[in-house]
Amino acid sequence: SSKLLKILPSLYNELDVGAKAGFANLYMVELGMPVLYARDTQNNCYYLGAPCDFFAKGGMLVSIPGAAEVIFIHRPEKPAFPAKIPRPPNAYILYRKERHQSIKAQRPDITNNEISQVLGRLWNSETREVRALYKQMADQKKAEHRRQYPDYQYRPRRPSERRRRNNASSDRSTAATTGTQQITA
Repeated sequence: SSKLLKILPSLYNELDVGAKAGFANLYMVELGMPVLYARDTQNNCYYLGAPCDFFAKGGMLVSIPGAAEVIFIHRPEKPAFPAKIPRPPNAYILYRKERHQSIKAQRPDITNNEISQVLGRLWNSETREVRALYKQMADQKKAEHRRQYPDYQYRPRRPSERRRRNNASSDRSTAATTGTQQITA
């Protein structure tokens, strides 16, 4: 929890230098560390606290020559990017999703690429009826997706983004063939 004392500007401006020093000394004894006053221009108030507590709130302290007090500046908020809307799944994706865990349970040592190959062969050998069932499920998901995101428009990756992704995967395969260890999160 923050140990910053919030002081309204009306109260802060009524305190003389001696009163401000007295409060600061009392609070310094309470905390067991040096304290300072800082003006928060974003919230139009003053704070009294240890410098480390200002930093813990994600900001910084700025001392301007000639200014009566230090200024507390908040870390700028990162602009919120809208979440990427996933594409509606097609028939094969639904089929794969439904069967992935059973293949993994049968063969725990198998990789995701190998599971995709197995499921791709199974999908190609499925009857028309089974494929039609998954197509119907995919159409339902697509209609639901259209209701949920009426303005959705598929935007494939730009060629530069695809190249960047391909370079990263080729770096991993190079690391695997040269015997270096690749650590992924």
